[in-house]
Amino acid sequence: MAMAERVALIGMLWDVAYADGTLHPDEDLLIRRIAGLISVGDRDRVFARNQAQARHAAPVQQHADHQAQ
Repeated sequence: MAMAERVALIGMLWDVAYADGTLHPDEDLLIRRIAGLISVGDRDRVFARNQAQARHAAPVQQHADHQAQ
């Protein structure tokens, strides 16, 4: 498996972990362990995590008085 595929796999695991809106410590630990087992370094693991966080961030709500007319 190519490095890009391994990093993508870790990204998918982060997506699953953030699916309920909360990252549990056990999920974080499990993904760290899996990343180590498939030789994904900390830098790539954190990059994949940050991307997943951005994908699962709550959209910014605009109040009616701030919307463009």
